[in-house]
Amino acid sequence: MKKLLALLLALVMAVAVFTACGDGNKPSGGASADKDSYTGIAYSSDTVYDYLYSAEITTMNYLTTSVTYNQISLANFIDTLVEYDAFGNVVPCLAENWNVSEDGLTWTFNLRENAKWFTCEGEEYAPLTAHDFVYALHLVCDVDFGSDMPNLVTDYLVNGNEIYSGEITDFSQLGVEAKDDYTLVFQLKAPCPYFLSLLTYGCYMPINGAFYESLMVEPAEATVAPEATPGEGEEEEVLDNTFGTDRDKILYCGAYICSSWEPQQEYVWDKNENYWDAEHVYLTCINGKYNAQADSIAPEMFLRGEIDSCKITTTILDDWLEGENAEYVHGSKKDARIMYMLFNFNPNFDDKAASDNYRVAVNNKNFRMSIVHGLNKTYCVSPYDPHNAEALVTNLMIPVNFANCEGKDYTQYGKLPELAKGFYDEELAKQCRDTAKQELAAEGVKFPIEIPVFYNPSEPNMDQSCQLLEKQLEDVLGNDFINITVYAGPSTNFIGEVRRPGLWGLFEAGWGPDFADPSTYFDPFGYGWTYGSQEFILGDEYKTGHIYTEEDYKSGVISDEELIGQPQFVFNSLVEAARAESSDMNARFEKFALAEQYAIEEALLMPFRQYNEGYVASRLTVFDRQDAMAGICAYRYKGMRLLEKSYNMEEFNKAYEAWEKAKAN
Repeated sequence: MKKLLALLLALVMAVAVFTACGDGNKPSGGASADKDSYTGIAYSSDTVYDYLYSAEITTMNYLTTSVTYNQISLANFIDTLVEYDAFGNVVPCLAENWNVSEDGLTWTFNLRENAKWFTCEGEEYAPLTAHDFVYALHLVCDVDFGSDMPNLVTDYLVNGNEIYSGEITDFSQLGVEAKDDYTLVFQLKAPCPYFLSLLTYGCYMPINGAFYESLMVEPAEATVAPEATPGEGEEEEVLDNTFGTDRDKILYCGAYICSSWEPQQEYVWDKNENYWDAEHVYLTCINGKYNAQADSIAPEMFLRGEIDSCKITTTILDDWLEGENAEYVHGSKKDARIMYMLFNFNPNFDDKAASDNYRVAVNNKNFRMSIVHGLNKTYCVSPYDPHNAEALVTNLMIPVNFANCEGKDYTQYGKLPELAKGFYDEELAKQCRDTAKQELAAEGVKFPIEIPVFYNPSEPNMDQSCQLLEKQLEDVLGNDFINITVYAGPSTNFIGEVRRPGLWGLFEAGWGPDFADPSTYFDPFGYGWTYGSQEFILGDEYKTGHIYTEEDYKSGVISDEELIGQPQFVFNSLVEAARAESSDMNARFEKFALAEQYAIEEALLMPFRQYNEGYVASRLTVFDRQDAMAGICAYRYKGMRLLEKSYNMEEFNKAYEAWEKAKAN
């Protein structure tokens, strides 16, 4: 009897888990066709997409955040001027059309007049106008606003850097203007052939100024100096702002509105029924439930029909592929994100002695090259795809088919075709190790060198990949030379608690392009970033001898005024020269290829794998999602549907091939 009651209780709980959208009965969708054109699988009448998640968002302020988990949802709440179709072509979004001046410096966008702002309750707040873009860009260019990505604006718009530094205080001089309510004009510093792709990033999204200002709050404490008499020692009061701190602290102009956000409980979006493009939004609700163990429990929930998708980790993959569940499993499209294995040139381990010891070691090129040559990438990435790991491995910073000039792919420039072959060579790794041992022993380094490696628990299979890396490198180089220890980091705010504080020695970090130009992949390796902190590398051979000047700042060689007086590094000088070449795209690509060659050959970083979602069981359509190689539009659910059944491997591969042919045409 107890077993029966327990079973009934479990069934009741399973039904209750996903009832956030409507009354629990999933409504019919708005799909105009009845089946997937690539496979013939019927579309489902079910339009509520249920899923589990294990990594919580940290903010809804889309103008400040560059964190993927945040951008996934914000891309669905806020529209951009342009977006992409299913084959990667730029198409109108909030802008109906646009034109460019002959000199490439003036871009004029004509906005649609039927786009509106809505509250989290779905109530219309105001029309969306060109003034909303101007207001947002003024915020991004205000250093006190704290955007993660001001350079994506300040480096391109006239007077952007001068306003950000405070040299110019009149924000109306920024290179953006609302000619009228529905005409938006950008003035660029230099021609930018990839400017449209730049507009698909969060920092170019609009914000309603009146709404933003309504969220100003008094500071917690007065800023009057102690014992000051009235009028003396007073400072201008600075107000705080609660924009983006909750679902009711933003407005919505996109396909979805957040109807519930209970951190570490649920995250629910409802279709914006008044959205200007509502006819192409087929999923009426995106219903997320939090569970820290999502990846382990989701497959069984999928089989029970409680959720619509799950990741199939390598621990169960073979059982699924070889059993009756094979009909649900399929692969994923590779996207433009590249995962790097990084060295930390500014370590801050919990163990200070180990941190100082590693700091000396990582500044030795032979030490770094012993790891570069000793790393068997195919073996270490196999947890992500044990059946085709080789296809995920990359030896270059930028993926094939991301950028080309006159039909020549970027990866064919300079020495990149040779570098693409890889570096794995155990004998050469041991030679570098032996040389490094002698050099480091003379500097007082203690062996084995401690190397902490952290993985993100919310990333499926990363734990296994890190464990293989530990075993493989120690087997090749010897645990008397290195001692790798693998740690689990937090699943929420992993970057803020692990990468940025520098707790690690080796680290797998990813980067997705912000716009369609090779330069975007060099951004995280610049000054001030924590993707290895290469500016802390020691040795005059890594510096050009030049010290940055005020003229360098004024001319745009550097965009951060704080770099004045700092040494120029060779790698950064190569990147700066490539960025400065804007008239000859072939020459531009050649220079970026030279910068990439230097970074790889000096072992400043190690390209590791090209990202995809791995193996999944999912009823979501795959090939009608926006095919965006840059920006955040690829995260949008607009245009996607649920299928009656998941693709299997054969169906997915057939559809992938057909989609690639259609895209090529």
